[in-house]
Amino acid sequence: MIPKPINSSRKSTSFSALQVNSYINSTLSGGGVSATNNSNSSSSNNNSNANPLSSSLTLFNINTPQNSNSIGVFYNWGEKYSHKPQFNTIVPTVKLICNGFSHSIALTDQGEVYSWGDNRSLQLGAPVPGNANYSDTPIQVGKQIFQGLKVRSIACGGCFSAVVLDNGLLYTWGVLTEGSKYTDAPTRVDLVKGVTSVSVGINHVAVVAETTTGEKRAVFTWGSNKKGQLGVQGEAITNAPRRVTLGSKAMTVSCGEEFTCAIVEGNEVFVWGNNKNRQICNNTDEIIYIPVKPFLGRDIVELASSRTFVVGRSSNGEIVVWGNNENVVRAGDSDKWISFPSKIKQIAVGLNHILALTERGEIYSSGAGEDGQLGHDEKKSSLTQYKLVSSLIGRNVLSVCAWGRCSGAIVEPGNFRVELSECMRKEENNQTLAPLFIRKLVNYLRGDNSKQEGIFRLNGSIARLDELEKKLDQNEKFTISKFEPYDAADIIKRYFKTLPEPLLTNQLCQKFEKEYINTHDQTQRKKMMHEWIGLLPKENRNALIYILAFLDEIAYSQVKHQKNNAMSVKNLALVFAPNLLTRGEIGNDEVIEDMILCLPEILRKYPEVEPLLIVDQATECLTGSRTSYIIDHWTRVIKERPDTARTAFFNHQVLSSIINSIVNGLLQMKSSRSNSLTNGGTQSPMNLNGSPNISPESSPAPRVSTQSMSLNNLIYNSPGSSANSTPGSPSVNSSSNAILSAGFQSGSNMNFLINRQVSSPLLMSMSLPSLTLHSSNSQLNLIEQSRYYEQVLSLVLSPIIPVKNIIKVLPSIFEISQANDLFIKLLLLNQFEHFVPENIDELIQLELAGFKEINNNNIKEKLGVLCKNMHDIVHHVFYMNECIEYWKREQINITLYSNQILSYFKWWGEHLDKSFKDIDEKVMRFKKDFDKLENDQTKIQKQLTKLQESQKSQKVDSDLLKSEFEIWTLTNQMDILEKKLEYTNQQMSKFQQEKLNVQQIYDQFKPHLTVVEEFIKTSVNQSLVSYLEKLNQQKTTVQTQFPIIFSQFIDMIFQQVQFISKDPQQKEILLSSLHQLSQLMFVDKIHQKYILSLELETKFNSLKKKCIINKSTLNYQLLN
Repeated sequence: MIPKPINSSRKSTSFSALQVNSYINSTLSGGGVSATNNSNSSSSNNNSNANPLSSSLTLFNINTPQNSNSIGVFYNWGEKYSHKPQFNTIVPTVKLICNGFSHSIALTDQGEVYSWGDNRSLQLGAPVPGNANYSDTPIQVGKQIFQGLKVRSIACGGCFSAVVLDNGLLYTWGVLTEGSKYTDAPTRVDLVKGVTSVSVGINHVAVVAETTTGEKRAVFTWGSNKKGQLGVQGEAITNAPRRVTLGSKAMTVSCGEEFTCAIVEGNEVFVWGNNKNRQICNNTDEIIYIPVKPFLGRDIVELASSRTFVVGRSSNGEIVVWGNNENVVRAGDSDKWISFPSKIKQIAVGLNHILALTERGEIYSSGAGEDGQLGHDEKKSSLTQYKLVSSLIGRNVLSVCAWGRCSGAIVEPGNFRVELSECMRKEENNQTLAPLFIRKLVNYLRGDNSKQEGIFRLNGSIARLDELEKKLDQNEKFTISKFEPYDAADIIKRYFKTLPEPLLTNQLCQKFEKEYINTHDQTQRKKMMHEWIGLLPKENRNALIYILAFLDEIAYSQVKHQKNNAMSVKNLALVFAPNLLTRGEIGNDEVIEDMILCLPEILRKYPEVEPLLIVDQATECLTGSRTSYIIDHWTRVIKERPDTARTAFFNHQVLSSIINSIVNGLLQMKSSRSNSLTNGGTQSPMNLNGSPNISPESSPAPRVSTQSMSLNNLIYNSPGSSANSTPGSPSVNSSSNAILSAGFQSGSNMNFLINRQVSSPLLMSMSLPSLTLHSSNSQLNLIEQSRYYEQVLSLVLSPIIPVKNIIKVLPSIFEISQANDLFIKLLLLNQFEHFVPENIDELIQLELAGFKEINNNNIKEKLGVLCKNMHDIVHHVFYMNECIEYWKREQINITLYSNQILSYFKWWGEHLDKSFKDIDEKVMRFKKDFDKLENDQTKIQKQLTKLQESQKSQKVDSDLLKSEFEIWTLTNQMDILEKKLEYTNQQMSKFQQEKLNVQQIYDQFKPHLTVVEEFIKTSVNQSLVSYLEKLNQQKTTVQTQFPIIFSQFIDMIFQQVQFISKDPQQKEILLSSLHQLSQLMFVDKIHQKYILSLELETKFNSLKKKCIINKSTLNYQLLN
C-alpha cells in the first residue's frame, strides 16, 4: 500500500523515521501484489480490514530489471490521490516498491529492504515496536539474516512477501494461504536455488530457479491450487516448491490472481490456471491445469497480469492485450498489436487500466479512468485509446507501476518547478543545504560579481534566462561565460519563485506572515520568526538559511564597494520577499530583512548548518579567484559569529575540506603554470570555482596494492579509494602528480606511471551539472595564491606550527592517502584559541610605552586600539597556565601523529628503494643468463661449423647420415638458443626500463620525503618544544609586569572617563571593553589559573562604580 503524501509544511524526516500515512481501508482495492503482477480474488469482499490490491506492481520483476541501479522519487495518482501525478513526500528514494494486501515493501539502492503497514499476519518480516499490529514507520527487514548480502528483487501479495538476494537465494515471510504456517522473519526457501524471478499472487508463489533437468531454469510454484494456478493436477495446497513442466528454459514469471504466466527461451508465453475471463485461451472458461500457449509466434519479452487480462510487450516495443475486461480488452481480441510513437520499454497494469512507458520516458495510459488513475488533466470514465500523461512530459521517468485503481512512477528527481524536497533527493545534494546548481550559481556570484551594481535588482535577458534554466534543468555541461551575473541572479530568484509552494510554505505563511507584519514589538517578532523557521521542513529550513547567509554576503560586499546604489539588506529583502513568501502581503520584505539581520541567532539555534556553509564556501572558493573574497568573508563571520563559526572551523569535515581545497588549488596553479610553458599559455576551460572541467574520461586511476609491486602497477593512487590497498602499507595519491609530472616531456615512457588528474571527489562531482568558464584566475601568481592560503589557515590555526611551512608541505603530505587524515588530526590540535604569544612580555612593554602618549587630544583616536590591546593582554595572561598545560598534554598526540606521518613516507621511500634493488637484481640475473646463452651459442656454432667442414670429406653413407643428424640436432639447439636469447634480451630490456622508471619515481618522491622530514623535525617538534620553553620562561616575568600595566590602564581610564563620556562613540567603545574585561576576569575565570590581586580587583571595581554614578549620561547596560 502506497501512502498518501502528507502536507508539505509538515517537518520532513529521515528514511529511518519515515512517517507513512496508511489508508488500509480506502486507498487500495483488489488483491495480492508481486514483483511482477498479481490480482485479487473475485470472491474478495469489502471487509474494512482487508484492502487487496487489484493487480501486481508490474514494475518490480519483469517490467524493470531488479538489479537496475536507477533510483528516483515516487509520483502517484488515482483513487484517493489527485488525478494528476504528484510527488509523494513519504515514500523515500528507492529502486522498487511493492504492495501486498495491506502492507508495502521497498528496496533501496543499497540493497536494503524496508516494510510498513499491517502486521497482523506478520507480513512485515520484523517486529513492530511495542508489539503493535501496524507500523506507519518503515522497518528494516532481514539485516542480520541476510548477513550483509544485498537484496536484488522483491515481491509481495496478499499477506506474504518474498525477496531474492544477490546470490540467488530466496527468503519469504508472512502467511500465504489460510491456515498455513506463519513466518515472522525472512526464512530461506532451501528447495530452490539460483532464483532469477519471483512473483507472489494472492495465495500462491511462482519463481524461476535453477534445475538439474535439461531446461536448466524452470518455474517452481507452491501455495493454493484451487484454480490450477500451480500448473499441476489437483486442488490441494502445497507448501513445497513443485516444478512446472514447460519443456523450455524459463526466463521470467508473473502471477495473476488465480493464474500464472511465464516466458520461456525464444520469447514464447505459457499460461495456466483460472480461465474464466479467457486470459489463457478463448475456447473454454474451464480451469487449465497444464500450461498452454495462448498463441504461437509471438515475440513476448515482458508480461503484466491483472485480475482479468494480461498485457505482453514485444522486443520491438509493441504491446498486445488478451483476456476480458470491459475497459481494456474484449474476449477474442488478442491478435491486435498496439504501436506507439516510441518503443515501449515497460508496462504496468491495474484493476482496469494499463500504463506503458516509452524509451523516451513518456507514459501512455488507457482503460478505466473514473478515479483519475490514467493521470490526465481531466477525469474520464474510460479511454480506449492510449493517451500521453502530459504532466510528466520532459521528466525522466525510470519505471511505472499500477495497483487497484491507482498508478505510480519512479521519476528521476527534477531541478526546476518541483518540490524542494524532491530536488534534494538527488545524490549530489546529499548532506548539503541547497541544490547543486543553486550552489554553483551562488559561487558564480561571489567575488567580483558580488560587487556588480544592482545585482538581484537589474534583470537579465529573458532569452538567456530561458536558455540557462533549460541547461540547468537538464544537467547539461556548458560554459557559463556567455551568461552575465544578472542572469545567474535572476535564475536564483526564478527558481524559488517557481517552486510549487513558497520556501516558507503556504500554511506557515498564512499562520505567521500577516501577524508578523502587524507586530511591532521586536522581541515578539523574533519569537515568531524562530517558531516559523523551526516549523519548516528540514530541506526548506536548510535552503532558507543558505540563501540568507548568501544574501548577507552580498549585502556586505555591496555596501563595502557600492557607495550609492548598494543592494543593502533592505533592498535585497525587497526583491526576495515575493520569491520566498506568499505573493501579495504588503510589507512582507520586513520578514526577510529581519531574518538576514538575525542570521547569527538563527545559526546558534541550528549549529549543524554552519559547518555545511563553510564546506560549501571552501570547496567553491579556495580553488579559484575568489580566495581573497572568502578570506574577507570568513574574517568577518568569525568576529560576528564566534560561537558558531569559529567552532565550525574545527569540525573535522570542515578542516579537511579546507585543506583539500587548498591542495587542489596549489596543484592547479602549478599545473596551469607548467601547461602554459608547454602550450604557449593556452588555457583550459574552467568550472565555476576555477577548477579544470572534469570529464568522465579523466577519472583517476584505481588504487593498487603496494605489497607486490611490479612496474606495471607502480602508480600514484587517488585518495579515498583504498579498497584494494595492502593493510599497513601506505598508498600514494594522485593529487600532486601534476607537480611530479611537470618535468616530463611529451611522449615520455612515464606517462603510464603517473596519474595527472586532481582527484578530489568535490571536483569530480562538478559534472552534475558541470558549469564551466574560462577562468579569470589563470593569471594569479602562485606566490600570491599561497599567501592567500596562509591567510586562510591563519584565521583558525595557531602560529606555533608556521602556516607558511604548512602550505609548503601540503602537496607532499597528500602524496600518501594514509597521511592525510593524520595531518588533519594534527592541525585540529593546533587551534588558534589555545595560543598565547611567546613574546607576550614584549607586547606588555610596548603597551606601557604607548600609555605615555595618551592625552586628551588623541584619546578619541587611540581608545579603540588601547581597549582591544588591553583585552588581548588580559586574555593571554589569564590563559597562560591553561595554554601551557594544553600544549604539554597534546604534545604526546602531536608527536605520535607526526612520527606516523613520517613513517609512512619512509616506508614508501624504502619500498621504492627495495623495488629498485629487486629490479636491479633481476636485470643482473638476466644479464648473466644472456651472457651464458651467448657462450653456449658460440660453442655450438663452432661445433656446427666443424661438422659441416668434415661432412665434405665423408663418402660413406652411414657417416653422412650420422653427420646430417648431428648437424640437424645442433641446428635445432641453435634455434632454441636464439629464441632464449631473444626472450632473455626482451626481459633484460624490460627490467632495465622498469629500473629507469623506478629511479625516476624515486627521484621525484625523494624531495617530498625531504620536505616532510624537515617539516616534522623543525616545524612541528622543535617549534612546539621551543614555544613551551619560551612560555615557561616568560611566565614569571609576565606575572610581574601585568599588575603594573593593568593598574596604569585603570588609572588612565579614571583620568579620561569624564572626557570620554562626552562622545557617544567613545562611550560605546569603553562600555564594551569594560564589559569584556569584567566577563573575562570574573565570569570565565573558572578556566583560568591566574588570580587577580585584591588591590587590582578593588581598583577595577572602583572604576565600575564611577561608571555607575554616571549611568544617567552613559549607557552601561553591558556591565549588568
